Amino acid sequence: MDASFTICLANMLRRGYEFAPGYRLQEFLGRGQFGQVWRASAPGGTAAAVKFIDLTGGQGQKEFEAVKRIKQIRQANLMPIVAIWLLDEQGRVIEDAPDEAIETIDITATAQFDRSDISMTPQRDAATLVVAMLLGGESLYDRMKQCVQDGQPGIPPRELLSFMEDAAKGLDFLNDARHDLGSGPVAIQHCDVKPANIVVLGNSAVICDFGLARILTRNQITATSASGTPAYMAPEAISGHPSQTSDQYSLAVTYYHLRTGSLPVADGTLYEVLEAHRRGDLSFSGLGPQEQAVLKRATQLDWQERFLSNGDFVSALRDALRAEGFPHAGQPSQPSGQSDQTNAPDQTGPLVATRHPAPAQSGQLDTEGVSLETRPGETRSEASGTAAVAAASAIAAKELPSKPDRRLPFWIGGLAVAALLVLATVILFAPEIGRQSDGSGQQETLETRQGEGPPAEASARELAESARNKFGQDPEAAETLFLKACSKDAAWAEPEKTTWVGHSDAVESVLITSNGSLVSIGYDQTPFLWPATSQRPSTRIPLQPPLPTPIYREAMTLVDSGASVLAAASSVLHYWPNIDAGVSEATVLGDFEDEVLAVAAHPSGHQVLVGSADQTATVVQCGDGKLSVVGRFSSIDVMKQWFFDPTGTWLVGLSETGNVSAYRWDEVTESIQANSAPEALSISADGARNRGLAFDPTATSTTVFLGDATGSISAWQITTPPNLIARAQPHRGTIEAICAAGPIVAAGDSDGWLTVQNKNLQPPANDLKLGNRPVSCLDATADGRWLAAGTYDGQVWLLKTSAPFKTAAVLPTGFPSVESVRIDAKRNRLIAGTAGGAICRWDLDWCQLVASTYPLPIAVDAPDARSPAGERDPPREDINSAVSVPSPAASHRIANR
Repeated sequence: MDASFTICLANMLRRGYEFAPGYRLQEFLGRGQFGQVWRASAPGGTAAAVKFIDLTGGQGQKEFEAVKRIKQIRQANLMPIVAIWLLDEQGRVIEDAPDEAIETIDITATAQFDRSDISMTPQRDAATLVVAMLLGGESLYDRMKQCVQDGQPGIPPRELLSFMEDAAKGLDFLNDARHDLGSGPVAIQHCDVKPANIVVLGNSAVICDFGLARILTRNQITATSASGTPAYMAPEAISGHPSQTSDQYSLAVTYYHLRTGSLPVADGTLYEVLEAHRRGDLSFSGLGPQEQAVLKRATQLDWQERFLSNGDFVSALRDALRAEGFPHAGQPSQPSGQSDQTNAPDQTGPLVATRHPAPAQSGQLDTEGVSLETRPGETRSEASGTAAVAAASAIAAKELPSKPDRRLPFWIGGLAVAALLVLATVILFAPEIGRQSDGSGQQETLETRQGEGPPAEASARELAESARNKFGQDPEAAETLFLKACSKDAAWAEPEKTTWVGHSDAVESVLITSNGSLVSIGYDQTPFLWPATSQRPSTRIPLQPPLPTPIYREAMTLVDSGASVLAAASSVLHYWPNIDAGVSEATVLGDFEDEVLAVAAHPSGHQVLVGSADQTATVVQCGDGKLSVVGRFSSIDVMKQWFFDPTGTWLVGLSETGNVSAYRWDEVTESIQANSAPEALSISADGARNRGLAFDPTATSTTVFLGDATGSISAWQITTPPNLIARAQPHRGTIEAICAAGPIVAAGDSDGWLTVQNKNLQPPANDLKLGNRPVSCLDATADGRWLAAGTYDGQVWLLKTSAPFKTAAVLPTGFPSVESVRIDAKRNRLIAGTAGGAICRWDLDWCQLVASTYPLPIAVDAPDARSPAGERDPPREDINSAVSVPSPAASHRIANR
């Protein structure tokens, strides 16, 4: 890698950097075969995986145009490329040359770097190729490691076979001569099939990096160890002449690795591994004879002796598994050869995870498959009635047998229609129907329940106000009144929103001072104070001086018992003391060698830990408007977040690579005085890539909850040595947000799922699908009874955790995504920071009334494609109730990244 590219990376690849309009780096994910990989926010509140590829020695424009051709390929099991750019040595985007100037023969020819067949507009030299893809889920390699940690040899056969079927569909589509790259239809070989390049989106396996290997690899062999690409390469691909079945060979080696946890080649040098493939010296002894026979055929040295297609290979595996005693190997959902570009969904967004609905109980309305949406001019209550009719129709459609070319007698249809109308009427007017008394059949009136309540003919406003007044003392009575108000006027089910617009970019975090003022930060580099008495946007006060760079949400905190604000921008610390008494110029401390990534305030309120990108941890004393450095030590890793446990005993850091380390605070203070390093304790599970951690702020224990990329949550007691209390995997997607309060711990994932469970992480748990995009942020009341969740769908959800998720307040912000959410119970506020630069605020008690009474939106939840027809997962129960909620099968708990 040359010096110019190194300089470009050093200046550009940092969290918060917007390298192209709408694309901002969020997290370093790792280094791949072609360069660095980052998670980035993308337009519309989505997330993308972005690869930065060094073009040193290549012909950047040709590589760019070749990837542009590949970008047009769409199939359900191929991860689509959503955007590509060329950057110059300074990291600036190079304007795209017109497509007409390109004469691409095929991918390989395009990668030959011969300028004789191309004319292009003279432009700056390309130093970096940037490729943005949808942010995938956990790779099958990560899934295999998780299974091995759980005591299994590898991924269970039934689960793995379904993934192989998906991968075969994608590869067969890619390998088919249907792709016009400029000179007629051609077939494409992936040339880099391996477990790390197959990821999970929703319930499907998706192939990543297709085409990049042939375009970007100057030499066929680029890895330096047996753990890389050569361990899976077909012998003809090693020689530089891939065949029509080279990907099948790699898929067979991939299957064996994922199934058994080991490779079919012996450990050795790179040369020894390559020679083993060339000689056909592979051992599949870890499997039964039938599977071995299938894998031996798929890895024949003569490529023409292999299966005709990847789909045929997987079908043979299925038959072999059945013969070896795996009766649930399943049936293919669709023959691989039927995969067609015209029929495949256009993957403009991630595939959505689906879970099994719990079987409907006797007398219950099974509304799975019905979407509750309001039509133009239709109130929400009217939409509920419409949905009720649709739900009843769906039930009838499910229960009536489907017989082609046969019609039911007309009288059965008449009875069905009548039953549907009665059922829809009951559902639509349910709020108007009073509760029944002790079986006497007489309706209990509102007045007899409430005693001194509103008059019998009270207006919707009077009923709603009465419900609000009673909510704190008699929630059940208040809920009944509120339902009555909503039945008269559905608008009461939509809490009024106040919007404060102040930032020119996303509001990343909102802090609440001890006096109730708000302090917001965004990507526009200007923090704002919103005084506690502020009711109008014009009252916002910018904090001075202007900051040189945006502030990370992890680099801003309250100090001095919540009365002062401390924030870091670049390598400078800013301190605004006693901010509620009036904003003055910040006290500045610039005594840091590298960029400050995170700060954490000790519970005592006057000491702060400041973490820098050079692994330096600095203890700073604050108070009386002054900042002073107490001392420094070197942390064991670059920490992107620092935390103190509620007792102030432990300092905990979350690194860029997902490791969690803890330091005793008294040892930290002693070591910096002695100019030594304090002992670091690792509290991460082996191989876990943790994404977030949470303490219960009101707890007196030192228990920390970790959420990782596998969808797992673990509870650790921080002691010497740390003690793993419990671990559960309630999610398929990567944990994106986690919080703990009262008796519960809650987590939201990248697939839009929210779970709430007890702190012992023991089943049952309560889960709910909030949307198709990640759950970005969570907050809970101190007692854990109320939970707020923000999503990249631009909604805030408020839920009662003490009951199964049957009701909720779903609050649209009107902006693409929610970046932060806060519950301020003391001041009756629910607050959200949005991607539109605005802060949204609702009255908390109104939202709680809605969350207690208004039914959940009805979401589509299709049967899991991995289960045989008719099978359902056993329901999982809520933490405080025997009412069942949907849950995934344990063997399908697949997570992101």
